[in-house]
Amino acid sequence: MIQIENNGSVFHLKAGGSSYVITVFAERYLIHGYWGEAIQHADPHQLLTLGARPYTVTEPLSAETATAFQKQWVSSGKVLTDRPQQEPELSYSPERLPLEYPVAGMGDLREAALRIRFADGSTTGALEYQKYELLDRTPGPEGLPYITDLPEESETLRIDMVDKVSGVNVSLYYLPINHLSIILRWARISNDSNEIMEIDQAASASMDLPRFEADMLSLNGSWAKERHFHRRPVSPGVQLVESRGGASSHQHSPFIALAERDVTEQWGTIRAVSILYSGNHRHLAEQDQYGAIRIQCGINPNGFRYKLSPGESFDTPAAALAFSNSGISGISDAYHGFVRTCLLPTQWRDRDRPILVNTWEAQYFDVNVENVIALAKEGKKIGGEVLVLDDGWFVNRSDDKRALGDWIPDPKKFPGGLLETVNRVRELGMEFGLWVEPEMVNPESKLFQRHPDWILSAPGRTPVMARNQLVLNLGKEEVVDYLLDVFSGIFSSAPISYVKWDMNRYMIETGSPEDPHRYMLGLYRLWSTLVQWFPTILFEGCAGGGGRFDFGSLAFMPQFWTSDQTDALERQGIQFGTSLLFPPETMGAHVSAVPNHQVGRITPAETRGLTALCFNFGYELDLLKESEADKATYSRLSALYKQYRPLFRTGRFIRLLPEQHHFSDLSSGRARHNSYAWAIISQNKKKAMVFFFQALADANDDGRWLKIVGLEEEASYRDIEKKTTFESAFLASRGLWIPPARGDYRSTYWILEKE
Repeated sequence: MIQIENNGSVFHLKAGGSSYVITVFAERYLIHGYWGEAIQHADPHQLLTLGARPYTVTEPLSAETATAFQKQWVSSGKVLTDRPQQEPELSYSPERLPLEYPVAGMGDLREAALRIRFADGSTTGALEYQKYELLDRTPGPEGLPYITDLPEESETLRIDMVDKVSGVNVSLYYLPINHLSIILRWARISNDSNEIMEIDQAASASMDLPRFEADMLSLNGSWAKERHFHRRPVSPGVQLVESRGGASSHQHSPFIALAERDVTEQWGTIRAVSILYSGNHRHLAEQDQYGAIRIQCGINPNGFRYKLSPGESFDTPAAALAFSNSGISGISDAYHGFVRTCLLPTQWRDRDRPILVNTWEAQYFDVNVENVIALAKEGKKIGGEVLVLDDGWFVNRSDDKRALGDWIPDPKKFPGGLLETVNRVRELGMEFGLWVEPEMVNPESKLFQRHPDWILSAPGRTPVMARNQLVLNLGKEEVVDYLLDVFSGIFSSAPISYVKWDMNRYMIETGSPEDPHRYMLGLYRLWSTLVQWFPTILFEGCAGGGGRFDFGSLAFMPQFWTSDQTDALERQGIQFGTSLLFPPETMGAHVSAVPNHQVGRITPAETRGLTALCFNFGYELDLLKESEADKATYSRLSALYKQYRPLFRTGRFIRLLPEQHHFSDLSSGRARHNSYAWAIISQNKKKAMVFFFQALADANDDGRWLKIVGLEEEASYRDIEKKTTFESAFLASRGLWIPPARGDYRSTYWILEKE
């Protein structure tokens, strides 16, 4: 909902239980006035304070304006000062204005949202408010991920700003999502001059918040250890997370949140930002010398520059802004609802996910029609629904050193081509899935020999190798057209129901600072076209595991391989952190073999299965080598998943255990927890599943209680296995009893139903 107030000078966006207010000051400046709990109306004179600061640029202020602002904040007498406050100050510093889209060169020395390099080499600009328009549609940034199928009453606010000297025009777009505390915003920068200019920096969103004691939350990690919670106090200066390798990265997810210092999982005020983009990003918080905080997100300006010719425009990725006054869980509720109702491809929003049986950790490159069928037979017995043929299926692909780019089924491994294998899998009552890595090429391949000019590289330099492969330049239209032709042919060659789309290295060098973004535009064209051509295929993203798990990918691919780490204990922490942004049905999670192939740990089949159960469940192990006892466990858990997957896909995911278990110890880099727990509660609160995991048994342990929040108040719930009944107030205040563990790596679960 969008309200235009105060004769068109106040823009009040209402989303869920939040308000976001923008106002115009001095008929020039666009002010970020308020972002917080829902309010009815906004007085523009209450949204900012004025006054001159020492050693800054100052501008004159009329007595009338000064008086209008002054009377909102001062009494008629002397308060905390000997200076009579009834004497208005007739100047102000632009530096203290809470700006909505700051530009370099206006007297504000904090991080600019926009920096443009003009033909004469200068980067000084000045944006002034021009006009606004309400749009009855949901225009998104061209060629970039955005939402689909919002309610008809949704409308978009466009605010136009202009630099009258340079001819730069900036249009800011805002879309409040009425049923969620989410606002989408993005910017279009247009060159209305007669000269070429270059964009050095263009943020998707920038907000100035008044001084408060804040913590910055982020999701950080590494390959096989992605998205662990980190929390640190905001201090003077800039603190940021970013990626530089052409993907959103394993190291720093495109997300930060500013939380009041006393925020917990279930209580307190928190504001979060995340861009809908899968490439280089930067999310920052800057605290100035007076304690005010600027929060900003967008394409990483490090290594970025984009030429804008006369008449051209540039669109930033959209940013999803979330607000919560119910702690960290409220941010998760908002983002989960956003993904489920607005972002995922429409055809997959209301469809349960199948149980996958993947060949990778079972057979690696040693795949052929017979051993694939043998695995499929065993997979069918334990409840598998889709057999996924991973890497190694195409000609000459015996290891990761060769053949990437030559997408022809190996006639030695699959003499009947893919079609024969697919048909035999389907005859078993399973569907067929296929692994591909279209964005990459090995130098030892026919594709590279034909088109060495198709790779991303720096002119005159030897290309840098990573995992024995190079990156195809998707910024070239002919490369994307070629890939569309090749993979539409493959996906049409047999009844394929699932595709795992992988990407196993970062960009190291590029020929131009425009290349990383143009690459993303090409990738999104490739994805959107294939998804449109093959709407019945379930696409799952992968990037060395979770290296490109972001809102941009989910706009095309309804699920993502959460991590290449398949050890149950490591996965618990990864999935716990990932759940801050993404609902469980978007996370690929498989039962793997023991000893685990990444860390060598041996964990019970039950714990491995329960760790993966409420996510996109599957198996990543050689079932022909598993014991009958373990296969019986897998069969039981597969049946449990099938029974409750509608709950997993639609229910509210809640992280349990005290907050000190949520965050890693930055001083040591190690997590401080021995257990994880989570619950999924149906939207009508009639049913819940609760999961608990403990890594190491404690000596002389006396057990513990696990509090369960989120159930219906003043209701009773029955444990359907033990046939015992609990009041919801008791479960929230005391909880479920967990007896001492006998042995390491233990797990359990409860199914609760409202009586």
